[in-house]
Amino acid sequence: MEDLQRDECDKYGKCGPYGSCYVDDPICRCLSGFSPLSPDDWNVIDTSGGCKRNWKVDCKNGDGFLKFEGLKLPDNSQLSINRKVSPNDCEAECFKNCSCVAYTTLNIFGNGSTCLTWCGDLMDMRNFPRGGEEIYIRMARAELAIVADARRRKKIKKIVEIVISTVSGLFLLGFIDCCTIMKAKRKGHSAGISINAYEEEHPEDSLELPYFDLHTISASTNNFSSENKIGEGGYGPVYKGVLADGWEIAVKRLANNSSLDQARRKLLTWKKRFDIILGVARGLVYLHQNSRLRIVQRDLKTSNVLLDAEMFPKISDFGVARNFGADQTEEMTKKAIGTCGYMSPGICIIWVLLSEIRCVQLWGVGVGDNKWPEELGLFPPRP
Repeated sequence: MEDLQRDECDKYGKCGPYGSCYVDDPICRCLSGFSPLSPDDWNVIDTSGGCKRNWKVDCKNGDGFLKFEGLKLPDNSQLSINRKVSPNDCEAECFKNCSCVAYTTLNIFGNGSTCLTWCGDLMDMRNFPRGGEEIYIRMARAELAIVADARRRKKIKKIVEIVISTVSGLFLLGFIDCCTIMKAKRKGHSAGISINAYEEEHPEDSLELPYFDLHTISASTNNFSSENKIGEGGYGPVYKGVLADGWEIAVKRLANNSSLDQARRKLLTWKKRFDIILGVARGLVYLHQNSRLRIVQRDLKTSNVLLDAEMFPKISDFGVARNFGADQTEEMTKKAIGTCGYMSPGICIIWVLLSEIRCVQLWGVGVGDNKWPEELGLFPPRP
């Protein structure tokens, strides 16, 4: 006699009532909501006794149906068939019959849904990793509540995992982006890269003023040579520097005291002094309106105005300057920045309104309150 059984699951009733047979280990497992009828027998691999319900069903106390998928349908010895019945009607038909323990709908004959219902224990079920049929098994109200709570917890856990993964991913991307930018800037600093070269290599950072290390600045000013000195401001001498690509810069070296070049001060005629003030005003217009980077200097005073060989003014010392966006007109800061005496009393408050008017006001205070005329020598006796 030839044995046509392909595996252990082909043996009828291998896992008993409400047990499902699997091709892997353990081969027999109880359906969800069921447990072994005799745990001792299952421990010695005798699973024929099958499984029992964790909660007894009560037809009049809120029973319901739980969906199981990927199964070979139970033995048909206690199967009833009713053709052309919708899924909802099939459920209602099984629900009103207290002896009905399960139902499903199949399109067996190709002419619509066929309702299949089972009475008695469900035997000879098997799990299929792919495919299989679905069946709805009657379950006690308490068991349905446990299943619903487990599904809710699983859903919440999944949502939390997605949120944590998303936030962690965004944080990691931000950290990597920050490290990349900082590394690029450090690379640019150590190589003595110029303003133009830095912006060409890193266009995404072009709205920020680049920084240079001491070695680059020292090399550009010939180690702060006296021949490169072009004047002194309120905080120290100012040197002319030339970067590697020929870009000219002005470098202020902090010192305890400074003074105006008395010899060149005699060259300041009344017309030249007036031109200096107008030149500073034009510089503000350029910074606020015409420059690609809209910059508010925030500490405009005579010591921060340099004069070149032709006595043309250059606004310097942008250490506390702020960049503005193309359409930005103001910004709030938490502390006053600048030099006392050049700021109006309204500036020195806890929240400071920062705008283009600030620089114009500083310039006006300097001129109107005689600070610039005094320091530029506008009050010597006229000839």
